[in-house]
Amino acid sequence: MFVILLQSGTPVLRDVRLRRALALSLDVAALTRVATHETAMADSSPIPAVSPYYGTVQRPLIQRDLLLARTLVKESGYKGEPIQLMTSHSPPEMYDVAIVVQAMAREAGINIEIVSLDWATQLSRYSSGNYEATIFGFSSRLDPSLMFGVLIGDRKADPRKVWNTPEAIALFNQSVAAGDTKARQAVFDRMEAAFRRDVPAIILYNSRRVTSMRSTVTGYRSWPGQTQRLWNVGLGNAQ
Repeated sequence: MFVILLQSGTPVLRDVRLRRALALSLDVAALTRVATHETAMADSSPIPAVSPYYGTVQRPLIQRDLLLARTLVKESGYKGEPIQLMTSHSPPEMYDVAIVVQAMAREAGINIEIVSLDWATQLSRYSSGNYEATIFGFSSRLDPSLMFGVLIGDRKADPRKVWNTPEAIALFNQSVAAGDTKARQAVFDRMEAAFRRDVPAIILYNSRRVTSMRSTVTGYRSWPGQTQRLWNVGLGNAQ
């Protein structure tokens, strides 16, 4: 999951209207095509597209709406203050994403200032919450609660968390405690609606791993964990 994390406690990003405006300024589908050379899938949900919990509530992409974005920018009282967007070249697409975000946001009147750091420094800044906004990638987690869990929590106890409203924390706890698929889906749907309303982050896309093999390999299957599994994989009649 590649995402823009937003520190809603900072003076500029405190107003949810500006965070919504930033989300609406982005053409996520076009950004994904350009930055990933068409190898990723655009997504607006913390739940990845391959999850069985990726349903009708999660599926719609946030559509670019510059008119509404500009209106929200004006209503928020934003005066063009630079918003620092932290990124790095590891992986290289994160820097490319930042460049596209900067260009698209500018059309809505949002002034993005890119700060490119080495990966170790970016990771340290992310862990301490020392940024306004950052492009960040999270490895796959096989349960939606774990995906939401990288975003939700008490920011005072864990500065990495960007979504710390009582509602979000309560819904997260419900998602962990729910015992059946239908009940969990209902909770995830409520979390999705609250996430899109509060905009603590902007989901951009799900990356893909591209695997190639000889035609004699049999039994290979990919899986959402994105690591190689060689269970029941073998070679056919190799010459």
